[in-house]
Amino acid sequence: MFSVYVRPRVLFLPTGDELVPFGGGVPTGSNTESNSVMLWAMIRRFGGQPSVSRILEDDPDVIKDALLCGIRQADLVVIGAGSSKGSKDFTMDVLDSIGTVIVRELGVAPGKHCSLTMVEGVPVMGIPGPPGGAQLISEYYIKAAIELLVTGKIRPVPWVSAVLDGDIPSRPIDFMQGMELSVHKGIFHGVPWPVSGRTRTECRNDLKAICYCPKGRRFTKGETVKVELPLAEIPVQWQQV
Repeated sequence: MFSVYVRPRVLFLPTGDELVPFGGGVPTGSNTESNSVMLWAMIRRFGGQPSVSRILEDDPDVIKDALLCGIRQADLVVIGAGSSKGSKDFTMDVLDSIGTVIVRELGVAPGKHCSLTMVEGVPVMGIPGPPGGAQLISEYYIKAAIELLVTGKIRPVPWVSAVLDGDIPSRPIDFMQGMELSVHKGIFHGVPWPVSGRTRTECRNDLKAICYCPKGRRFTKGETVKVELPLAEIPVQWQQV
């Protein structure tokens, strides 16, 4: 007799009239829907069983039907642009009408427009459309939700102390600053990105360390800061089930 982990079913619902499927042509005024590709891989890595719906139109009835169908086939539903301020974003109105909104938005960026709603006992997480915010929300909150569904608890995010090798400017909102982490003579060093010689996208693709910067706080080169490692120690056995 032995215990096994069952992958939680995680359904992603991309929304937006301006979105077109990944891999095809992109007409003027449209954007490629790429978050589903990223989320599929991340959910799988976190221990979930991912699935993706077709791109939903910006229509309240379509969104409502998809959500009510989704909660019957998934343990966690993730919906794109869940708390955006777009003129045609009806997601929060729909969620208000069918569930209990627990979190309407976050006080941090990237990923400010993230929401959490309980619909008939199933968590529905809204994530922002921009890939950078969607990635960070996935690394912190989707990962934690899957961990909670699997084990019934959430482990603290691992962290280390690191010496800054560059300045971090103050911002008008709490900010999650990505950085490149290295070790020199047994001491961790962090370079805030974008790193010289690399694009922001290249840095984001290799993002493994984050410094949480409170609103209005400026950090200077040489300071020692707390650096979180959101992707550290993902249980190997979850990936094998």
